[in-house]
Amino acid sequence: MEGKAASNYPGLMFLFDRFMTDHEFPKEKAAEIREFLNFQVRRARGEVQTGATFIRNIVRSHPEYKKDSVVSPKIAYDLMGQILQLASDPSLVEKFLGKGTKTF
Repeated sequence: MEGKAASNYPGLMFLFDRFMTDHEFPKEKAAEIREFLNFQVRRARGEVQTGATFIRNIVRSHPEYKKDSVVSPKIAYDLMGQILQLASDPSLVEKFLGKGTKTF
C-alpha cells in the first residue's frame, strides 16, 4: 500500500493521491478517501485487527472452546451476540477499529 523504494513501486497511496489531484477531486472528498486509505494501511501493518482476527479472538477466549477447531452452538451464539453489540456499543467499535477511527 505504501510502496517500496527498493522495487521502485510508489505504492497505492501515492497513486491514489496523484489520481485525485490529476482529476481535481474536491478537497473534502479526497480527505475522506485518504482517511479510509490510511485506515487500510494501519490494517495492513497489523495496527488494526481484521474481522477474522476479531472473531478468532472471541472464539479462542471463550470458556467452552477446547482448542479443537469446533465452534459449539453456545460459542456461536455468544459470538453473534458480540458482533451484534458492535452496532450499539462505541467501546466495542473502538476496540475493533482502533481508537479514534471514523466508521465508514
